[in-house]
This record gives sequence, C-alpha cells and structure tokens, in this order.
Amino acid sequence: MQDENIRYIPDENFSTKYDFVKNIDEEIVIDSLKSDVINCINQSTCDLDLLNQFNALVKEYGNIACQIIFQVMADLHLDRDIAFNHWIQVNQHSLWLNEQVGRPLPLVAIICDYFTNKENKLINHPKLTTLEHFNSLVNHSTIDSLTGLFNRNCFNDTLTHLIALTQREDSELSLVFFDLDDFKLVNDTYGHQMGDMVLRKFGKLLSNSIRKSDIALRYGGEEFVILMPNTNHKDALMLSNRIRLNVKKMPFIENGTNLHISVSGGLAVYPAHAKTANELIHAADSALYRAKGAGKNKIKVFKNENRHYLRVPLVKGLKVKEINFDGATIQNAISQDICFGGVLFETTQHYHVHDSIQIAIDFNDNNPIIIFGRVVRVKKIANNYFSIAVSFSFGDMEKLAKKKIAGIIEQHDVDNNSI
Repeated sequence: MQDENIRYIPDENFSTKYDFVKNIDEEIVIDSLKSDVINCINQSTCDLDLLNQFNALVKEYGNIACQIIFQVMADLHLDRDIAFNHWIQVNQHSLWLNEQVGRPLPLVAIICDYFTNKENKLINHPKLTTLEHFNSLVNHSTIDSLTGLFNRNCFNDTLTHLIALTQREDSELSLVFFDLDDFKLVNDTYGHQMGDMVLRKFGKLLSNSIRKSDIALRYGGEEFVILMPNTNHKDALMLSNRIRLNVKKMPFIENGTNLHISVSGGLAVYPAHAKTANELIHAADSALYRAKGAGKNKIKVFKNENRHYLRVPLVKGLKVKEINFDGATIQNAISQDICFGGVLFETTQHYHVHDSIQIAIDFNDNNPIIIFGRVVRVKKIANNYFSIAVSFSFGDMEKLAKKKIAGIIEQHDVDNNSI
C-alpha cells in the first residue's frame, strides 16, 4: 500500500512560483489557485491522482496552496505556515489510513478523519455536501440573486482591499453611490414585480457599462455602488453621467406598462475626499443626497468643505427630548443653522455634553423628521438660555432626513451661486 508517488516531502531549497508573483496583487494569485484546485477536483481520475495534483500545486506555489486546498476541501481558514504543516501530516495520514482500511480512501474522507482526530481537532461536526452545493452557498453569500451583482456582504472587504491597493500604488479610488429616484413610488403604484424588473435591468446596465477593473455591487434596496480603481473624479464622473443618461432614456417595460425612471449619484475619491473606508462611504453618501436635494437625475461630486460640515442658516422651531432619561420632557427650541453633521439650536433647557437627544424638525410639510444626536457643546448666552450644538452621523440617518437636509444645503448653494 505504500505508494511513494503520493508522499510529499518538502525541499527547503525549492523555489516556488509564489516567490515570483509576490509583487503581483495577492488576490489574483488566490483566485487563480482556487480555480486550479477546483479544476483538479473536477478533472482527477481518482483520489490518488488528486493528491498528486495537489502536491504538484504545493511544490509550485508553496504554503499558500495548502491554505487554499483546505479552504476549498474543508472550509478551513488556516494560517499558511500552519496549513503547510497540516498538509505534510495529511499526506502521511493518507498512507497510514489507506493501509489500515486496505483500499484507497477518498481524499476528502482522509482530510475529514485527520481534522476530527482529537490531536488535530479543527472540525467538530462534519457534514456531507457536494462541491457544487458548497459553491452555491458561497455565491449566495456574495452575489445578489436578483441582479447578479456582488452584494453588500462582500462590500466592506472589497473596499478595504482596494484602498490598501490604492495606497500601495499611490493612485486613486473612486466610489459612486447610485440611488433610483422615487423607487418606492414604482413599488407602491405598479407592484414589486415591476420594481424587481427595474432593479434587474438597472443591474444589467451597470454590468454592461463598467470596465473590467471596476466592481459593481447592489448595496441594498434601490442603492447600488461602483468601485473604480485607478480612476480620478473626472473619469468617474464621465462614466457615472453616461450611466445616468442611459437610464433616463431606457424604457422599463413589464406587462404592458412602460416606465421611464431616473437615477441620482454621489461620487467621492480616495484619498482626495477621505482617509478611511468609512469616510469614503459617507462622503459619497452625502454627495448622493446633495444630488437628491438638487432635484434628482444628477451626479454630484463630494465637496471638500462638507468634511468640515459646512453650515447653512436655518431658523425653525424644534422639539427636543433627552433619550434614556425617564423624566425627560419635550422642550421647545429654535434652530440657528444645520449641516450634514449636526444642528445648532437655542433653548431654555440646560443640556450637558454627551447627552443623547432626539430632535423633531418640521420642514414645512407637517411631517416632522426625527433625528438622533449627541450634545457636543453647550454655551450659556443669557439667563436660563443656552446655545446647544448637536452632532449626528449622516451615514446612520434616515433617507428622508438626509434628503431634507441636503435640499436645504443645496438651495443655500444655489442662492449664493456656489455650485
């Protein structure tokens, strides 16, 4: 039973293919290796042949191949050096186990037996499934089933990776948020079947519009994102406006109903507009809502002064209540100005820094908007009269509140000819 063809003995002096590709984007190497591993599984004639093919990959690529093999075969995510050591042991375990049983066993069974052994126990309750089903589960966790685009589950990891790549290459990364205008009205008027058709068709338009290096995702609901590596704001704006114009002239037809819709977009660029992934998301988000506030069917580029919370005058009556204080009552207040990051108001109530409060603002439509924030500054301006500065996260705000505030800021810019 001792078949030396399947024994893998590492040679400390061998030079792996991975040594020559270290300077290439590691994600490309990993994707290529995953594809190679799956091809080996699909094309191998027997499990001894599969083990030999895997050992050939390990000799070619080194410990990164062991890491990918265990990911694909057992859904184990191991450090590369640890994976390499386990792979040596799996080879030895294969020889021993085949000899004990008296026949060649499937490699997946050998790996499962090895990792359920109490000395190497990394798998507690193994479950039998097919590779096709496993890949289907992976796809469902990363692919939006309605549009076929990547979904939000992989957005943060993708953005973090692209920012790191941008830093390494000293280049630029553009992020565009798209939001289908008045999409709720489409669902309410024509039903969700029509709404789903609009989302599918817009997703296909995005796929057909982007370059090979770009990544399109469905962020959630009617919100979509395009990530554009090595792209400045001018080129990103050109592509975004091309998409916007194509949407405007595209008919959306379902069961005899012919719709024409529009899309708004917000564009931000790393590192010009943001220093972190979260800042980039919020910058593009605030630019999107400026586009909404400007009348929709527009693409807005993030304005640098928004990072410093450009304030515009707003004199309105407010209702304010402290959160998490059972005896708190609703207080009247008068706002002085507002911005994407907060509001300044005056009131007779003495709040304290760090107090959490909720603010109701009526924007002349008898439908007050509720905004949650935290007190960041308190100043006494007269006897029993105080100026209170409240900060809130634009990223966490409700869509309607974002739209209202963006509209006020946009109108201020129009009035002051600053667009």
